[in-house]
This record gives sequence, structure tokens and C-alpha cells, in this order.
Amino acid sequence: MTPPPQASSPHHRLRKTWDDFNRALRSPEPFNPFVWVYRLSAAGLDYCYCQSGLSQVVARYQLQKRWTSLIPLFVLGLVLFLLLLHFISIRKMIQERWCGSNNNDNCWAAISQDACVTYFALMILFFYFKTNLTSPGVALPSSLQNPNNSQPAVWKSTNNRGGFYGSCGYPKLDPVAEKHRVALYGPALKNNANATTKQQQQQQKTSSATTTTELPTLFPSPEPSYCDKCNITRPPRCHHCRVCNRCVLQFDHHCLCVNNCIGYNNYRYFLALLIHIVLACWYCLAVMVVPFYELIRKEQARQEAEYSNPASAAEEEEYVNLALERLYWYVARSRLFEDVPAGPVGLLGLIRSEEGLPWTVSIKIAYPFLLGVGVIMSVFLGYHLKYVSRAKTTLEYKIVLDATLSSLMEQYTTTETKFKLGATAQNPFDCGWKKNIYRIVGDKPWLLFLPVSVDPPSPFVPHQPARRDSKKAK
Repeated sequence: MTPPPQASSPHHRLRKTWDDFNRALRSPEPFNPFVWVYRLSAAGLDYCYCQSGLSQVVARYQLQKRWTSLIPLFVLGLVLFLLLLHFISIRKMIQERWCGSNNNDNCWAAISQDACVTYFALMILFFYFKTNLTSPGVALPSSLQNPNNSQPAVWKSTNNRGGFYGSCGYPKLDPVAEKHRVALYGPALKNNANATTKQQQQQQKTSSATTTTELPTLFPSPEPSYCDKCNITRPPRCHHCRVCNRCVLQFDHHCLCVNNCIGYNNYRYFLALLIHIVLACWYCLAVMVVPFYELIRKEQARQEAEYSNPASAAEEEEYVNLALERLYWYVARSRLFEDVPAGPVGLLGLIRSEEGLPWTVSIKIAYPFLLGVGVIMSVFLGYHLKYVSRAKTTLEYKIVLDATLSSLMEQYTTTETKFKLGATAQNPFDCGWKKNIYRIVGDKPWLLFLPVSVDPPSPFVPHQPARRDSKKAK
């Protein structure tokens, strides 16, 4: 007789999920298949993950903490790989097409392309590691504010607090610099440093729990708040990050791609990183768009020559039916990426061959990747420019969207006609899009395109609500 599974075992979790699924099928309440597909898939993957032994390996070597510290090294290798593709392969295409009879290394077109590609690569790496190695600005807990504490003055990269594997202890924790950043918020924090009592904390919790669908009159609030996790009174717009367990000044979001929080002190570097990634992707796509289009047309001509005289009328009808079906068969029969190596060993063999890596293969590797990254990062940059121009962070926009969704769901499920969104809440930090941008990038925005370290402007703490009508009078 086999013993019953333990309550915390993966078998018990999978069985419990399956029982809940069967009860939901027989329940008279509405059944959402998408939710149960997700829950069953997650339980099945968790069961396979634990039964295969991977969970023991991950727990033994603490791989769940170490993989995030390897992301910066992966990004470094990826940028260097694309830079290598340009110099050993794509540069040949530029010489063949743009240098004409002067097919040599001193062609102005090749030199200018080398300079542009090198500039974008260096700027991306510079701003990436500045974002990674710069403290976002932290309101230190009481245990770290004591200069005589015995804790090591370092943010560990395995705790998602910046840095990378092998960064030699950087970024280091500087309590003096962190206190100085908090002190920049001025009298608004000093006057309210002791105003939050235990009773007020309890009132804040109960009031926030009862008003989930209504935003306050001023949002974001210009008043300091209290963090019960760090046991400190923190400046306005400071939030506790549950990933790295810190109270981050002007918290925007925690970015796993840079293994660090994005906040007051490194948001400028993060915005410059997005700008250079978008510019680099679309610049390289503009250089390679004509050669890549010619490769597609060449493959299309091959297919038309091969399938233009079908052996039967059925195949002809299959080929010339609708445009969508023609596209499907074009992709299914395509040999466009046939000469692309399937792995790094084959790619290394092509590089070390006598002919070298053909530029056609390099374009087939780089163009789809840069297109995908360019589209995603352009959308991401557009959202952040919108946030900056309206003096809000990603977290604050998420709070507004959650309040909107909760209000819509409450209105849908009840008979109330009043729309409790809080859309009339004023943003006291919004002083017009120009001033909002200057408060992030500074009064010299052209420095975003130079590899220089610039301290962010002093944080703005309003004393009264900003008026939007006077801003739009022009």
C-alpha cells in the first residue's frame, strides 16, 4: 500500500488542481476554459520540473538567484556578436554595393558605417552597464542607516540589486549618498518624519483596503508614506520593490533585463539606453532592407519557377487560390534560411572557412532579430516617453489602470450607474511636458547621446496641485 502524497509535494498539487478542475466542470457557475488551461499547464510543468530532479539541482547551486546575474553577460556577448557580424561579413556587402570600383577598406561608405555601428554598440553597452551598476536611489531601512553596522556595504547581484556575476562587488552600497538623495526631497520629508504613528498606519491600511476603485484627489500623493517592511518614513513616490526588497525612490519598475530596479537615480540612463537601442535597430534595418528584400525576391522567383508548371490541375488550384494560402505555401516551401547554420558550431565553421562568412547569411541572421527587437523596444520607448511627458511612472500608470478595471468590473456586476474611476484626480507633479522631460533628462538633453555620467536633477515635490488649465492655455 503506497503512502498518501504529502501536502506540499508536486503530486499533491497536481492532484488538487485536477480535482478543482473537475469540480469547476460540474459547478453551475460560469466556466472559464482559459483559466483552467493555464492552471493545469502550470501544475503539469511544476510536476515535471520536480520529478525530473531539476529542482534539487537548482536548490543546491542556488541557480534561481544566479541566472539573473548572468543576464548582463549575455547582453554583452549579444552586442559583441552583432558587432562581429558587421566587421567580418556585412561590411563586405557595403563595399560591394556602395564603394563601386573603389572596392577597398578606405571607402568613405564603409568607414562611415563602421563609425556608426561602433558608436551605437558602445553607447548601448555604456548606458546598459550604467543602468546596471548605478543605484536607483534607495531609502535605507533603519538597520542600514547606522554607520557602525557590521553588514557588508554591497548590493549583491544574486539578490537582483544591480551588478552581474564577476562585477567585483559593484554596485557598492554608499549610505552617505543614499541619505543625500533622500534629503533632496527637502522639508516635505523632514516635517512629516515623525507624523506617521502606528494608529495612522492602521488607518492608512484600512482606508486603502476599502477604497480600491477610487483614486485619491491627488495622485501620485505629494506626502511621505510609511513602509512597514523597512520601518521607515519614505519620500513621496517611493515604493517598496518586492523583487529586490528595497524602498526605491521614484520607483518605476524592476527590470530583470538589467538586473536592477529603475528609479530616480538611474532612470535617465535607462531612457538613454532605450533611445539608443531603437535608433541602432532601425538604422541597421535601413542599411540592410534592400539586400534582405532582394533575397526574398530571389526565393520567390525560385518558387515561381519551380511551381509555375504544376503537374496537375489540383496543384495549380492549390497554388493560385487565395493570397493567404499563397503566403502559407511560400513559407512552407521556403529555402530562404536553408544556408543559415543551425547552431554555433556550424556558424564558427563558416567563419573559419577560406571564403569566410557570406554576408547573405549574416543578413538572414541579423535582420529578423533586429526587426523584432526594434518593434518591441519602439513600443516600450513610446510608453516611457508618454510616462515622462505626463510626470508618471510605470507603477503609477498600472495603479490607474487597475483602478479603472476594478471600477468597470464593479459597475458591470452591480446596478450602480455612478462611474467611480477617480479620473478627475490631479497629478501634482505634472507641470507641462517640457518641464516634466527636463526633470528627468536635465537641462542639457543632448548629453543623452554622449557617454558621460550625469547626476539626475533634484526631485520635484509640489506644495500644491499643479493646474493643467493654465498649461493648456497656449
